[in-house]
Amino acid sequence: MGISLAAVFAVSMAILPATASDASFLDILGTKVSANQNSAQITTAATIPTDGNSGLFGYGIGAENGVLGITSHGGVGPDSEGQDDSDDASFHTHLVTATPSKQCPNGVLVTSASFEEVGNAHVAGNKITVSNIDNDATGELAEDAFSFTLGPTKNGKGLCVNPHQ
Repeated sequence: MGISLAAVFAVSMAILPATASDASFLDILGTKVSANQNSAQITTAATIPTDGNSGLFGYGIGAENGVLGITSHGGVGPDSEGQDDSDDASFHTHLVTATPSKQCPNGVLVTSASFEEVGNAHVAGNKITVSNIDNDATGELAEDAFSFTLGPTKNGKGLCVNPHQ
């Protein structure tokens, strides 16, 4: 059984260096989760790129049943019902679980990611909002978010989450 990405992230931040570039769109200034847990908003230090030219990255909010992952990764997939094809770099959501792995020296290995979206992601400037969060899938959400980049495992057969903040 995989450990929640939130727990692994907390440990990895203490012992592993972040590998993301100094892109300030990954620097989180604040997170708001609605009282009824069906929406959340993350505010970053800079405009969040939506053109697919800034690499594979995303944001996560810890949840009782894993992590609410909000990602953009054109060239990968389609891995969610929200992507039209493999070149679709639109932001979409997953419920994700991950575990430490020697295959991901700077992060954690994704062990599962839902194909079904667990919320609707929308980017406007330096804010990303997720609405209609499926609380039955996610469980209770944490109040803090983190950012990350994505990359292949050493053997190229998996996906690593590399913490930024």
